[in-house]
Amino acid sequence: MAKYRVQNPATGEIVETFESATDAQVEQQLAAADTAYREWRERSVQERAAVVKRVAEIFAERREELAEIIALEMGKSIAESLDEVDFATAIIDYYAVYGPGLITDYEIPSTIPGKAVMEHLPLGVLLGVMPWNFPYYQVARFAAPNLVLGNTIILKHADICAKSNLVIQEIMEQAGVPVGGYQAAFVSHDQIATMIADPRVQGVSLTGSERAGAIIGAQAGTHLKKCVLELGGIDPMVVLDSDDVAGVAKAAWDFRTYNAGQVCNSNKRLIVMADIYDEFVAELVKLAEGLTPGDQLDLGEGEYVPLSTRAAAETVHAQVQQAVSEGARVLAGGVLSEGPAAYYSPTVDGRRAPRVRLVPRGDPRARGDKRDALTRDAIAFAESIGYENAGTVEFLLDTEGERSGEHVFIEMNPRIQVEHTVTEEVTDVDLVQAQMRIAAGATLEELGLTQDRIQLRGAALQCRITTEDPANGFRPDLGRITAYRSPGGGGVRLDGGTINPGAHISPHFDSMLAKLTCRGRDFAGAVGRAERALAEFRIRGVATNIPFLQAVLADPAFRAGDVSTSFIEERPELLTLNKPKDRATRVLQYLADVTVNQPNGARPGAIEPRVKLPVVDLDAPAPAGYRQRLLELGPEGYAKSLREQTALAVTETTFRDAHQSLLATRVRTRDLLAVAPHVARLTPQLWSVEAWGGATYDVALRFLGEDPWERLAALREALPNVPIQMLLRGQNTVGYTPYPESVARAFVREAAATGVDVFRIFDALNDVKQMRVAIDAVRESGTAVAEVAMAYTGNLLDPNEDKYTLDYYLGLADEIVGAGAHVLAIKDMAGLLRPAAAAKLVRALRERFDLPVHLHTHDTPGGQLATLLAASEAGVDAVDAASAPMSGTTSQPSLSALVAALADTERDTGLSQDAVFALEPYWDAVRTLYKPFESGLPSPTGRVYAHEIPGGQLSNLRQQAIALGLSENFEKIEDM
Repeated sequence: MAKYRVQNPATGEIVETFESATDAQVEQQLAAADTAYREWRERSVQERAAVVKRVAEIFAERREELAEIIALEMGKSIAESLDEVDFATAIIDYYAVYGPGLITDYEIPSTIPGKAVMEHLPLGVLLGVMPWNFPYYQVARFAAPNLVLGNTIILKHADICAKSNLVIQEIMEQAGVPVGGYQAAFVSHDQIATMIADPRVQGVSLTGSERAGAIIGAQAGTHLKKCVLELGGIDPMVVLDSDDVAGVAKAAWDFRTYNAGQVCNSNKRLIVMADIYDEFVAELVKLAEGLTPGDQLDLGEGEYVPLSTRAAAETVHAQVQQAVSEGARVLAGGVLSEGPAAYYSPTVDGRRAPRVRLVPRGDPRARGDKRDALTRDAIAFAESIGYENAGTVEFLLDTEGERSGEHVFIEMNPRIQVEHTVTEEVTDVDLVQAQMRIAAGATLEELGLTQDRIQLRGAALQCRITTEDPANGFRPDLGRITAYRSPGGGGVRLDGGTINPGAHISPHFDSMLAKLTCRGRDFAGAVGRAERALAEFRIRGVATNIPFLQAVLADPAFRAGDVSTSFIEERPELLTLNKPKDRATRVLQYLADVTVNQPNGARPGAIEPRVKLPVVDLDAPAPAGYRQRLLELGPEGYAKSLREQTALAVTETTFRDAHQSLLATRVRTRDLLAVAPHVARLTPQLWSVEAWGGATYDVALRFLGEDPWERLAALREALPNVPIQMLLRGQNTVGYTPYPESVARAFVREAAATGVDVFRIFDALNDVKQMRVAIDAVRESGTAVAEVAMAYTGNLLDPNEDKYTLDYYLGLADEIVGAGAHVLAIKDMAGLLRPAAAAKLVRALRERFDLPVHLHTHDTPGGQLATLLAASEAGVDAVDAASAPMSGTTSQPSLSALVAALADTERDTGLSQDAVFALEPYWDAVRTLYKPFESGLPSPTGRVYAHEIPGGQLSNLRQQAIALGLSENFEKIEDM
């Protein structure tokens, strides 16, 4: 007999057979699916959705035909078959209409610098393994969304659903799915394994039994294929007391007999309250009696349909017979049809399970008289001191020796204890609320808290989740929580504080993270719930006592209630536990490392920036540059020579401020080191390369997992002829709060020794006192230049400006020069310095002071090249620029544009245009590589002249607005 066939279960007649696929045909299907995928994925999502929409329309057009096919295949009635066709049509139509919107790329909210985007991309060829009970519905919910997404489908349906599977393929191709885009596969289990192993298949989806899921899941896991498993489960229907027993019985009957009961979530068992049991069963028997087999294609009143196959009917009959052998009674039905037909009459199987007796449990040593004695003593103690309101009295109960069973007073806490949640769970009394209401004047009677109304229900226990490390003498651990997931469900209560990913656990507060209270019908049930809840906790980043708590709960003595104060001392093994393996975090860290650091090389198809580097003889020593002049003249002489030269000096910011402004400071050391030797040999005329400080220090440590000091040392070696410049935030150094003077001085000393030649020192509020420690530390190095910057804002040309005027900046410059600066810098962080204002400010500074003037600006409004040229015309000594691919918007103006603009003029920078141009392809490839971290503006904005927000702050503000869902109102935020 052919494995794939249509066999009418009402008669056993084989209507049609289908040949199983050969291995060669399987290969053809794989090749066709892969070819179709490469064409299908290139279509727009709108085109694909239109095709899927047409599939839904054809389903609706062929509704009656499709219903008859599955009625004949697996025996469901025409009415239910039509329901399924309509349901499948609605599902397909839903994904056609709403699918494109569901897979639109969107930015993931983030509270940290940078940008994360969720992309929805097709995977490739997907294998579906579907069951027989809903031939169209199961396929529709799998195939429709995946086709809209751009995947192609090979579908292995149940053996008896070959016809419906072929018709689905026919409809798909009729609607416009490319040939091979949806294929019905008549394959064996071995061939399924072959398909999953094939590299062209990217994922597998199965709906079926747990056994089938285990097999498919293992095969998918072996080959690291994506896998979706929907495995059937069985839960009983619990019937509580009801005023309409007949109505509830009819609802239970309809749900159970739908699709001949062949539904994974059908109510296979009924648990009925004793007081309505007899009436409920009688109603079911009424519904079951007198039914006769009917034709599923023309089902009449009082008739029932066959099961899907004769084998299915025989299996159900065997299950009923087994139940009878175990004490059940068949109250109605239970008849297996003769011959090849697959009818089995709806059966009511009644049996009563023995009653379960629940016995209240407490500590066996504190029951009865002893418990009463403890209560009396506690009340007497509270009354003797005139205490009112809630409180906790603690006693110690002796368990050994001559005093066994005696108790002694320990202490009384005039407050609710941490363990109050246990009392609340077993008494159903809100103690905290009751305490406040009593304090407000309510009486116990008014609260319903008379002793006769307080009853214990079941048992409860509390586990305190803390950062106390059992393996380290229960010393509290410190750090930041990197992952947190808590349990939940019936009988599980959590009382927690501020615990979430990112929360900092400091030594200044209690080490408790959360209180877990679990309730059960008895103590064993409460312990079981607590064990499950503890297993569901995921806390990473700090050590916790969860393994210790799990070991305590698993201890037989604890479960038996045999616990004393020496419990832990007698069980040292409780303190030597295996730490959580933290597999998920380690896998995520591995994936992040592979994604970001690419230890195995670049992703296929990605541009490797190094191939874009210009050809340079790196074996030849780098030519002498400005650094040699600095080493020869010293900081004072170096600054003087800058003031005296005619050529405009240039600082290249691509190594620091450019990628900080555009790429959230994410460019790694290796990508900077790759180009550094080329910069040294092609552009030795650079006055400096800004390559360290600012946010690079923090980002290297927190996000890149790099040592910023190693970066500095490596860049120093790679740039022997060009001075390295850093941004120093005054006494904050590279942090966000002032450090002690000793720390600031030590930091500057170490930075200078490691490789920094020029320290650009600034304070966002232009507080020279906050910069003085750093200035002194730089001068004390004897080798480094102290370039001190004034932060520019406003518009000094505005006649209505009454604060940030020319006099303000000249007065500020007086303080800076008096503090010992070697170079005077203008730091225009927002890009507000207009050309005419730049010329006016530069001329005034140069006329009053003999220090060189260095201009730094951001090209946020798009016109700052004009500002640089105006400043150059006014005599500015040095300016900042970035390689063209890393320039513009919140970064600096283009270096290429600057060099070209001044070429062959009196202020020619001396930089080779060809050399500058030759480095651009590399930086272009780097920016493409780091595109996911783009955080700046997509284009210049003149609005900066109104809101005056600095470039770096503007980038971060935009990301924060997006994270809070306020991107549509960003302009309003700017204007606040």
